[in-house]
Amino acid sequence: MTPAIVIGSGISGLRFSLYLARTRPVTLITKKEAVESNTNYAQGGIAAALGADDSIELHVADTMATGAGLSDPEVVRIVVTEGPALVKELVAMGAAFEESRAGSLALGREGGHSRNRVVHSADATGREIERVLLSAAEAHPNIEIRPFHVVMDLIVQDGRIAGVTVIDPDGTIRHIPASLVCLSTGGLGRIFKYTTNPEIATGDGVAIGYRAGALLRDLEFIQFHPTALARPGASSFLISEAVRGEGAYLTTIDGDRFMKEYDPKMLDLAPRDVVARAIDREMKKRGHPHVLLHLEHLGAEFLKKRFPTINATCLLHGIAIDKTPIPVVPAAHYSCGGLVTDQHARTTIPGLYSIGETASHGLHGANRLASNSLLEALVFSRRGAAAAAEEPDRPPVFEERSKSTASKVQCGLTQMYSDRLRGVMSQHLGVFRKTDGLKTALLEITMIETGVRRLLRSFKPDRELVELANMAQCCLLITRAALSRKESRGLHCIEDGPPGETAASQPAADSAILAHTDFLNPNPGPLLRDE
Repeated sequence: MTPAIVIGSGISGLRFSLYLARTRPVTLITKKEAVESNTNYAQGGIAAALGADDSIELHVADTMATGAGLSDPEVVRIVVTEGPALVKELVAMGAAFEESRAGSLALGREGGHSRNRVVHSADATGREIERVLLSAAEAHPNIEIRPFHVVMDLIVQDGRIAGVTVIDPDGTIRHIPASLVCLSTGGLGRIFKYTTNPEIATGDGVAIGYRAGALLRDLEFIQFHPTALARPGASSFLISEAVRGEGAYLTTIDGDRFMKEYDPKMLDLAPRDVVARAIDREMKKRGHPHVLLHLEHLGAEFLKKRFPTINATCLLHGIAIDKTPIPVVPAAHYSCGGLVTDQHARTTIPGLYSIGETASHGLHGANRLASNSLLEALVFSRRGAAAAAEEPDRPPVFEERSKSTASKVQCGLTQMYSDRLRGVMSQHLGVFRKTDGLKTALLEITMIETGVRRLLRSFKPDRELVELANMAQCCLLITRAALSRKESRGLHCIEDGPPGETAASQPAADSAILAHTDFLNPNPGPLLRDE
């Protein structure tokens, strides 16, 4: 049987591979070490209605409210209903989540949740899930993991998936046949100057799927996490929302608890879009470089046990969190849009599946409810694998072939272009946006993207150059999407757009699928047309 190809080794790629490997061989491709993924950096946990005071209906209501009228009600109910059993499945596989004194799973609370429902492993839940799934995948006889392979493009023939083009660790371009591919490459936070994402989060899956002709949705909705450690010159480090769920609170440098002015009901546990905008406004209004997150009152022993990663990282920066508040600022964190899928993770290209942050299943709408992303990954991994298992085994339509790139010179301009992209995106497509700024960004990014295409024709294609091309493509798509949505909604706050509330109280609105078709077709095609 021809192996299915799974691209990405986070929770989505690993869980999908483990489910699908029960019925067919799987080749799992990842551009770095298999352990490197957005999952590995997820601190908070998995949201699931498991508490005695919780219910499916309450979780549905919280998700719909946070999605600001764009979440698909049917998809929300599917994820919230099927998720709890899949969390328990992880426990059965060996995932060590925190337990209460009564022996049940300990449940934390994060922004936008009306109940405690976040299953966690201290403040390193993603790392624990990755450990369990990767161990199972490495031991599975039906799964082959290929690290340090960079996927350039999908190969589509007669309207359906036929294979993938990759760069292997030796720099050779290989065309590998496959009738079934799953894109689970994670997010795109690295297109911004400040992000909580790891360096691999360069929007590969969105760009690869777009170039193959897949339909996209809601790319304008970029979630900025309200609380990233503010340290000039240091990489942005996430301070989990779970700390506010345990009683931490925000103030200005002057000591004012400002969230009462922005959400008197939820205060510091308001949805992320509300808190991020509030912080940004307070910083600009007061001329402050950051706000403060107070944990001191929670006690040293509790903080060391509940948040060991945050505690240790802050100490490296000279901050004792049991004595001193943490300086925080918003940073790019999550993309709510992506490749449009149905309820079984199938994209609009036959044979192509997508799961996780690369995909848009319809759950998040205009804003993601905290800790729903890992839950979504579990549900659609199972659903997608079940659908994929029913696909007939199609013989390869071409023989695997390769081409050496040894004759080409490596490009030395990728960092310069990347810095320019990040500067434009951070200036014009941050927490607040303006129409003129978006138009300026579109012009600049279009020129950069055109320049990157030239680089691909002139220099040796390698990981850095392919990532740059994917970043430029995503920046262009996001900017066009942001210009196409004239209203403020959820995470898309356009300051000179129609007046109105940007929080979750907004009425339902049309999704952005149709609004984006003007720039989805025609698409630019593969990175190397002559390959």
